[in-house]
Amino acid sequence: MRQWVRRAEAMAGSGGDVMAPSEREELKRLREQVRELELRKEILRKAARHFAKEMGR
Repeated sequence: MRQWVRRAEAMAGSGGDVMAPSEREELKRLREQVRELELRKEILRKAARHFAKEMGR
């Protein structure tokens, strides 16, 4: 319990901007997912441009 109190006090002292480990892990996972989805979106954009050129020939 003392560790929990110390951690809470440390969080409060740093402006409350510190996330819980579970939140930090979820944020990491979501950022990776966003990166993956943005990569897929870019690939689809390039493919659409490529096929649009092919259809125009």
